[in-house]
Amino acid sequence: MNAKMRTIGGRVLPVFALVSMLALGSAQTVRATEIDKDGRVGADEVIDDDLVLGNDVVDMAGTVNGNLITGGTDVTISGTVNGDVIAGGSNVTITGTVNGNLFAMGGDIQLDGTVEDSLFFGGSSLNLGPNAKVGGNAYGAGFSISAQSGSVIPRDAAFAGYQVILAGEVGRDVRAAVGAFELTGKVGRNVSVDVGEPQDSNEDDLFWMQYSTFPHISRIVPAGLHISSEAVIGGKLDYYSAVEQVSGIRSAPEGGVVYHYRAPDDGDWSIKDVKSNVKVRMFDFGGMLMNYVFGVIREFLTLVLLGALAVWLIPSLLTKSAGILRDKPLPSLGWGILVLIVGLVGLVLACMLVFMLGLAIGVVTLFGLMSAVFGIGFSAVGLSGALFLAVAQYGTKLVVALLLGDAFIRLFRKDYSASAFWPLLLGILMLVFVDAIPILGTVFSLFVALLGLGAIWILFRNWWQSRGVKA
Repeated sequence: MNAKMRTIGGRVLPVFALVSMLALGSAQTVRATEIDKDGRVGADEVIDDDLVLGNDVVDMAGTVNGNLITGGTDVTISGTVNGDVIAGGSNVTITGTVNGNLFAMGGDIQLDGTVEDSLFFGGSSLNLGPNAKVGGNAYGAGFSISAQSGSVIPRDAAFAGYQVILAGEVGRDVRAAVGAFELTGKVGRNVSVDVGEPQDSNEDDLFWMQYSTFPHISRIVPAGLHISSEAVIGGKLDYYSAVEQVSGIRSAPEGGVVYHYRAPDDGDWSIKDVKSNVKVRMFDFGGMLMNYVFGVIREFLTLVLLGALAVWLIPSLLTKSAGILRDKPLPSLGWGILVLIVGLVGLVLACMLVFMLGLAIGVVTLFGLMSAVFGIGFSAVGLSGALFLAVAQYGTKLVVALLLGDAFIRLFRKDYSASAFWPLLLGILMLVFVDAIPILGTVFSLFVALLGLGAIWILFRNWWQSRGVKA
């Protein structure tokens, strides 16, 4: 079962990631941004701007005439957003109206409202309630994706994960790469699904999943294809599996059923005749593609979250670092190389120093204080190392991303002076796109890290020197 779950999603996830980035890249006209720290917008409040809303508990019941970026442990959107929404949290519930695209990430996503454009999901579980209406397409990657009776997706749907449960209506095509696929609703055109095969050990797998960390998922569907007698498929049903699953198809699609043989072993080239006389040659890249695409999505979401926090908490440091990099690119590169070398060597020397100091104090105190010195010393070194590596891996990318995004926007709007978030978001899209390219992305990331480290160091050095002058 585990090997099988690693392979699902190879077909759908690349499409999901690409479309997500393209959709995010099509942001509306640049505007200023409001940042709300209390996490609440009352029902009678109207925000005529883009809004960043964050807290442990977020309650957006008002109206936002712009884009909304929000995150917290429990996020509720019951109001109206006249723009796109980026929402993340352990529990995200949308019962209001989003007059744009919805990008939802987190543990449990509940949609029982209206999304005028497309829906993009990544996380543990997504549930479309009976009142859920999506105006465009739906794309999702997660353990469980379900759509209750009454929910409507008028265009296409593409999903990847363990299970998909469709009881609502999809207007056009459904594509899925899952372990279990259950359809009791209506699909206007074709269904194409890469599905796991039923196994004798499936009950043990269900028992394990039922008691694992999926608290929001009420039902685990056995692996395999489950097309009920109530299901309606207006076109053709194509399914890819290692075995035929005729017994799981209890409804007759209008376009017929076509079974495609899929080799059960990863990396196995094969040509095999099946009863439908279909010859299929396939190389299963599922596991590799799934890890690759999830890595790209994870980097993008991480940079967006850190970027929002940086614009919120340290906007001047971010903009000043980007300004230094713009004015002094070559000095920044040189200082970046030096800072990286000195930082890594310094961490190694600090570990050696803590070890020798702890050993010396241990000998003097008959090893009474050695464990305390080791604990405090190595913890301090570890914290310093983690901070240094975080700045080198993420902070540098934010600096370069802001510079790239700002330069691009100023090609069209030389007088731009609003929030730094939208240039930063645009620059992050550029960085992630280039970083995803094999080999070139690795070299590019190193170059970005060196430039960013140098700019941050120059900013710190200037601050330290000015501090000394004032003293």
